[in-house]
Amino acid sequence: MSVPTFYEIAIFRDGRWSSHATYAERHEAIDDARRIINEGRCESVRVTHEKFDVASSLFRGSTVFRQSRKSPGETAAARRDNMISDSTQAGHTIRILNPPPRRRMGTLWWLFALAVLGAIGMVVMTQTRNWLQLLFAMWS
Repeated sequence: MSVPTFYEIAIFRDGRWSSHATYAERHEAIDDARRIINEGRCESVRVTHEKFDVASSLFRGSTVFRQSRKSPGETAAARRDNMISDSTQAGHTIRILNPPPRRRMGTLWWLFALAVLGAIGMVVMTQTRNWLQLLFAMWS
């Protein structure tokens, strides 16, 4: 029994992704995706290779092609600022999303940490005072 596999084209239009078509062959799907983006029918297009995983009974997808329309004033620096870099491999454009910068710890986290340290400090001071009282009681 063969494992079901196909290539799906998804288009990004009006702020959301939607499925457009499926193909049995990779080159047909990529050619159609290029045609769609060149006609200007969407903002972005991607082709995913969908393969059925028998063990989990789910389809597993991996992106094999992705391309976006460039804005008229978009430059390489603007794309870099948007955390997208392009590379070409075997004639196909591959878009790699760079990870976003690390977030700084918020104010709420710092307040929580300060409260915990304050509580620990109060416990230590209370215990120290109890020991000192015990020592003074023994010496008197």
